[in-house]
Amino acid sequence: MISSCPAEIQDVILHDISPMDRIRYSLTSRQENRAVTSYNQRTFRIRKLLLRYFDTILDIAQFRFLQYETGMLISGSAAVQFFDNTVYPGSDLDLYVEIGKVESVAEFLLEKDYRFEPGERQPKDWKRAFSGANQPSGTITPVEGLPEWEGYTMEDIAGVFNFGKEGKRVQVVACCQTPLKVILNFHSTCVMNVISHSYAYSFYPHETFEERVSVCVRLEANGRFSDACNKYARRGWSIVSMPSAKAYLRPNSEFRSRHRFVGDSGCWTIPLEPLYDQGEPEPLVQHRSLRIPTNLENDLVRANGWYNSVSGDEFEISFEIVSLGNLKHEYATPGFDRFFKSHQSGNRLHDRQFAKIVHELCKRRNVTSTNQWENQAEQLVLNALVKTKFSPDEDAGYSDLTYGLYPKAGTACALINFLTELFTLLKYVPKVDISCFLYPRKDDTEWLQFFKKHHLPRRISTEVEVSFSQHTSESHSFSPDSPCTLGPQCPVYHLLMEYDGLLSTFENNDIDLKISH
Repeated sequence: MISSCPAEIQDVILHDISPMDRIRYSLTSRQENRAVTSYNQRTFRIRKLLLRYFDTILDIAQFRFLQYETGMLISGSAAVQFFDNTVYPGSDLDLYVEIGKVESVAEFLLEKDYRFEPGERQPKDWKRAFSGANQPSGTITPVEGLPEWEGYTMEDIAGVFNFGKEGKRVQVVACCQTPLKVILNFHSTCVMNVISHSYAYSFYPHETFEERVSVCVRLEANGRFSDACNKYARRGWSIVSMPSAKAYLRPNSEFRSRHRFVGDSGCWTIPLEPLYDQGEPEPLVQHRSLRIPTNLENDLVRANGWYNSVSGDEFEISFEIVSLGNLKHEYATPGFDRFFKSHQSGNRLHDRQFAKIVHELCKRRNVTSTNQWENQAEQLVLNALVKTKFSPDEDAGYSDLTYGLYPKAGTACALINFLTELFTLLKYVPKVDISCFLYPRKDDTEWLQFFKKHHLPRRISTEVEVSFSQHTSESHSFSPDSPCTLGPQCPVYHLLMEYDGLLSTFENNDIDLKISH
């Protein structure tokens, strides 16, 4: 039992266990639950991260107080290291803050003996560099190819300012609007994590920290985003263009086509420790004690949201920016801009009220479908694609399959849409067999040799067989003996022809549709 080991040994063992396995292990007994809880409290401490950049506990308390006052967020590689309990030697502390709050952050860093390190085309004087970035919106033209702009959508930020001290570097990203607009436009999902003054949130935690997969949502021909993706590939993440069908269909999946908000059930949310540990003195700063509210309701980053969607072979993240009269910040929302602008009391809302409405709207619009045919279609696909297991095929000289070769979310959506339309037309559920297998099959020696000779990876193929039994309904009659069965005049015939063409070319022939009657 891990709980019987010294804390140092527990840390070594539990560090090598994935987050989900730690949760499962904690459920084995109360004693092991206490051991895992204690490990989490020792491990996920924001002090561990910030003490690499600041000298004292007071410095960290002041920094977190500044976060509370300005809405500044830690993100990028710093947040990844926090959730992953790891250290990237020489990495920056990445800070994201609205352009109007940048001066306060810079002044704090300068007070802590950091020095401004101008970029290749920035003025050497901090004030002049900031003055150039703080021009009216639309007058800044960031320069491609400069290191400080790597991995960013340049239209979303006014400037990137680096501050250094004794080999340490803090990078301040001045956001034209809310920092979430920049973060949700990152190159891929593994870096979509934020740390506020009181909580840490990972937006796509299961694939990022359990499967070690990052879904690339932005890949441009100029290589700006591909370089950033490659950096995380070198750090151990598999970079893919689409989540797998298993990731998409998993209960409470963070990739489902739905409305999301920071801190929802799809996020991994970690409460941060208080500013001071029990027994530590609370020093006075300018004759007052530094204190910040640590309850969820006061963490305004939770007012931000977005919308996931899977369309064809693309995974997309979309949102709109909302700015109202009484709000302290601007916020990203999953398409609620028109709602708030048309709402009579919209301009009188305060931030916490705004967040509460965003959460309620997301929950209402995410209500599970009541379409019985869609529910049955989804259950069929879920059982087939999620529960299918593949073991390494050592006899054929192949190791375990990589994530990118598994059926993708687009496959699942296409199958569900097809089956839903089919069941709706038939008004009953025919026999549907969905099977997944390695292609080429193990007994297909000729094709196996061809694939090996040309260094082609085997892939998973999905075969769907629909068998129509004799069934009569008000609108259709299907019988194996009927010459009109599935004929050109039958709407089901047209549906099958449409989807057979689509599915047979979908994702490199991942789906093979067979019809028998």
